Amino acid sequence: FLLTEPVAPLPGVESGITFKSLKERPIEE
Repeated sequence: FLLTEPVAPLPGVESGITFKSLKERPIEE
């Protein structure tokens, strides 16, 4: 899986992976 690619083909799986990455490294402004 390429996290660099946009979430379109698999919104379910891709979203889960992307969300997991965001949770692991939360972006604090």
